[in-house]
This record gives sequence, structure tokens and C-alpha cells, in this order.
Amino acid sequence: LGQGLSRREQAVSGENERFVATLQDLLRGFSVIKSFKAEGRVRGLFDQANHRLEQTKRKRRWFEHVLGGFTNTGSLVLQMGVFICGAWLAIRGEITAGTVIIFVNLSGYLLQPIQIVPSLGQPPGGPVPGGQARPGDCGKRRTHRQAHPQQLQDAIQLRDVTFGYEPDKPILDHLSVRFEPGKRYALVGTSGAGKSTLLNLLMGSSRDYSGSITVDGVEMRDIDPDSLYDLISLISQNVFLFDDTIRNNITMFGDFSPEQVDAAVRQAGLDGVLEQRGEDYRCGENGVGLSGGERQRVSIARSLLRGTPVLLVDEATAALDAHTASRVTSAILDLPGITSIVVTHRLEEGLLRRYDGILVLKNGAITEQGTFAELMERRGLFYSLFTVANG
Repeated sequence: LGQGLSRREQAVSGENERFVATLQDLLRGFSVIKSFKAEGRVRGLFDQANHRLEQTKRKRRWFEHVLGGFTNTGSLVLQMGVFICGAWLAIRGEITAGTVIIFVNLSGYLLQPIQIVPSLGQPPGGPVPGGQARPGDCGKRRTHRQAHPQQLQDAIQLRDVTFGYEPDKPILDHLSVRFEPGKRYALVGTSGAGKSTLLNLLMGSSRDYSGSITVDGVEMRDIDPDSLYDLISLISQNVFLFDDTIRNNITMFGDFSPEQVDAAVRQAGLDGVLEQRGEDYRCGENGVGLSGGERQRVSIARSLLRGTPVLLVDEATAALDAHTASRVTSAILDLPGITSIVVTHRLEEGLLRRYDGILVLKNGAITEQGTFAELMERRGLFYSLFTVANG
């Protein structure tokens, strides 16, 4: 019985590791899960992992109780044997009744097996069925925010925005800019200039900024997050993938037609991967079954498939070769009616000329702004960055 208990302890330990790994994956992919509104599927994955862990623990607890029952039953038999033998000797006059009582008390606890029996029927703690909210969930404490139409009609505008993760260390410093619907913008600058932070703010990642960020004149703090995610999507450098098929990671378990999926796959340069591996190929935990470039293409395909009016791209082609990166960027710029805001370090003239505006960031502020031709003529920071990159 002891060996059986050891095996069950090892099973609980292994299931604990898998549960923690699942939880870490979901936390790493928090921004992707929120932006694609995949909370329902994630709750299901979490509930499944939690249920498996609790079932494994339940088997161990049941075995512990059975083992304890055998042990205590043996103790009870021993106590009764001592009592009967002692009584017989006391009747014969060989020992006193007090001696019998002393030996019975020393032989163990008589009531312990009875105390263990009720615990055998206790149900294990586990997730609420069906992913239902528990009483007191934070969702009940959400403040009311207004929905936003699923089209960008006027502009996304930042006025004198200052933001930093630490109060005395601003990453964005009094930044003002206007993004108009249907236009394409490139964000360039040295590392640490605040480009990724700007995109994260546009996705509503924080409300702790000073100044104003408005979408069609409505302050971002007052827009319902779900409504914002219907309007804006982000292709990030950090790719999160479920341990599921390539197709499910592209669609994020949404309902799309095969034609829509095929178009997104082609635009993302993922068609060759699907031909080689197939749609049902499992990506593994956080995409370990795919290369970095393949994971990035899945991320690009899923964002293109959503077709939101505003598309934010944060160095999405960094893990791709030059040819594929150029092809994917061109596909993004070719999307009709989409407002594209692209962070890029690939300063290719052919692509840069296609942007309606290029914003040059330095130390959290926009130092230059204009078309490719205008910035090259100005011979400022952008001219230096482009010259170095293509020297």
C-alpha cells in the first residue's frame, strides 16, 4: 500500500507541474487573450487543468484514507484482542482490572477510524461548472463604460500624453499625434524610444497616463474594453500560442469561413507551413513545435483574419527573413480601408514610401514627422537612421 501511495504522490506532483505550466502560458498570453476576446476558451482550458489536478488529488486522498482505515482497523483489532485477553486473565485472577484498563489505553485511539470515515465522502474543491463566475467576482465591480462603433470615423488622437511604469521615469513625454482613418503610419526610432509603449497604450493597457487619448473624440478611459478590442488589434513581438492546432491558433476558436482563413494564411506567408504540416498540426506548449518565424506568422495571420479597422504592428516581422518580412509588410499595407500603425526597424525605401506618415520617436517624444521624401529632405534624425541602416 505504501508503494501505491508513492505512485499517487508522483502523479499529483506531475499534474501540479502541468497546471502551473498552463497557468504561466495563460498569463503570458494575457494581452492576446483579451484583445481576441478568447476568455471563454481560456476559462475552459483553466477549468480542465484544474479539474485534472483535483481528480488526481482526490485519488491520492482516497488512497490515503483507505490506507489509514486499514491501519486503524488493525489497531482496533489489536485493542480488542488486548481487552479480551486481559479480561480473561483478570477473571482467572492473574492480573487486576486496572492493569487491563492501562493496557487498553496504551494500545491506541479507538475512535480514530470512525473519525476518518466521513472524510472519504467529501467532494474535492474544483472549478465552478461551466466557467460560471463565483460570487464576488471582480466582474461585478466593473465601472460602466460606453461602447464605441466598430469603425474609426474621425481619428485617434493623443494630446500631451506622458506615461511611465515608474512615476519618476516617463517613457512617453508630452507626446501629441493624430492618426486618421484609412492611413498608414510608421513608427521609427532607436530602442527604448517608447514605440511599443505607445502601441500598448492604444490597446488600453493602462489608464495611468496624463494627458488625453481619444478615439473619435471619446476618451480612451471611458471606452468599454471589449468595444475597443473590436476596433483595434495588435500584432506583437511576443507571440502566444495555445497547445492546440495551427488552425485553432489562427482563428482563436472563432467561426471563420475557409476562404477567410486561406486569405489570412497567404497574406501572413503561412501557406508553406500548412502545406508541410497541415492545419491539424499541434503547436505544443506555447508553440514549441514551431520555429520563431512560424509562430510569428501565426500571430500575423490571426490578426489579419480579424480584420479590425485599426491594426497595430509591433516589429511583427523581426523573426522573419528579409524576403518574407517584405512580403508580409506589403500585405499589411495593401489592406484596404485599414488604419495601420507599424513599428519597424527595417528601413527599406520601397516600403517607407508607401506610408502616409512616418513618426520619428526619441526619448518618448516625436521629433520628426512627415512622408519619406519630406524627412529625407530635412536631413534630421530619420535621415541618419536610414543612412546607417542602408549604408
